[in-house]
Amino acid sequence: MRDGSGKDDDDKMSVILEADRINKIGRINKRILSDVSFSVNEEESIMIIGPEGSGKTTLSRIISGLDSEYEGKIFFRGNDIDPKGTGFPVGYISGTPELISGISLLENAMIPLISLKKVKNYHEAHEMAYEVFKLIDIESAADMFPEVCSDYYKVAAAMAGICLSNPDMIVFDDPDVRLDKGEFEKLWRSFGKIYTGPFIVMTGNENLPVNGLSGVYRLDKGELYK
Repeated sequence: MRDGSGKDDDDKMSVILEADRINKIGRINKRILSDVSFSVNEEESIMIIGPEGSGKTTLSRIISGLDSEYEGKIFFRGNDIDPKGTGFPVGYISGTPELISGISLLENAMIPLISLKKVKNYHEAHEMAYEVFKLIDIESAADMFPEVCSDYYKVAAAMAGICLSNPDMIVFDDPDVRLDKGEFEKLWRSFGKIYTGPFIVMTGNENLPVNGLSGVYRLDKGELYK
């Protein structure tokens, strides 16, 4: 893995994601991200560590196609991604997921399948989601509403929904922010059961027990360092 510059053609063939000089200005002209560049190869996964307010969530949302108001380029497998386009190949999982209240965790997990037209009908989506819930041992919470269940179940259900959508890469945004160490370790074991592709973990916890990493970056005041 290298930064976003100086690659030859053979290098580019193996790069799955490249962020090239990403800049973001927030309210009252506050700079949130400053010339952030990095790349991730097909077989790699990375962690980006930074304190609260360093720009982790903003960068996560840009990579995942949820924030289109930025300067710079995002390339996926060599293709320039339209920030205002749809069908982004990168899934986003937040440690504080915005689930829809009034419907069950299972129905929340079904939403990506249905919205992306990955299934023929509601029944098929229900069956697929429930099988994943069983695989990661949260089927007992399938009928719970988000407003009455634990943070662990909320994050696990959101993770299940994103993995069901079969993204080419996943970005975790502070996945442990509301979980204790044991809960996160359980979540991470569950993640490994339902997803085997490349991922990026954004966290403020330097000791987060994540395996399979090929590199670690640090994000501080909107600037990225190796």
